[in-house]
Amino acid sequence: MNYATIKYCDIANGEGVRTSLFVSGCRRHCPNCFNAVAWDFGYGAPFTKEVRNEILESLAPGYINGLSLLAARPSCRLLEYALTRPPVPRSIPPKYLVTTAATL
Repeated sequence: MNYATIKYCDIANGEGVRTSLFVSGCRRHCPNCFNAVAWDFGYGAPFTKEVRNEILESLAPGYINGLSLLAARPSCRLLEYALTRPPVPRSIPPKYLVTTAATL
């Protein structure tokens, strides 16, 4: 799985200050999509264990309200699984919010 970008300290994609992960790949191709460049499942960089750990570490500060995942719905489910399955460092409080660019 690839991701298009990660925005740390993002205030545009959920309540409060968040980390936002934009996952690559979409089969919907909605008209006027704000992120059409990321429709290609190969766009961006590979989502690795190291990237996952960086994201989880970014959630630790008290001023971070959570994680926003932006993707088509199937990619979101896979990513939520990848981020929340063990081993997740015990020092990271569970604060996740899954959002999608498209809803079914």
